[in-house]
Amino acid sequence: MKNTQFNNVKIGDIIIFDNKGINDEAIVCQVNEKTFVVRTMYYFKNMQGIDTFTTRFYHFHKTGTKTHHRYTFGNAIAITSSINIMGA
Repeated sequence: MKNTQFNNVKIGDIIIFDNKGINDEAIVCQVNEKTFVVRTMYYFKNMQGIDTFTTRFYHFHKTGTKTHHRYTFGNAIAITSSINIMGA
């Protein structure tokens, strides 16, 4: 049976996805016919030891699977809620 959980995903939905064994949350920022893109904040220490934040984008099929087998993040798990990021 095909997973149809993400067929009605829309911009502003918050999803949970597996990111190297940790469940991360991200906001849907783009939706196409067969795929959607989420945006999340990523933290790391750079080479000088400075705390750094950057934005990461992750691509998923509407079945919840990642769009390429070489991506190191896991599949989307669930839509948890929705927010209005369009400002209207």
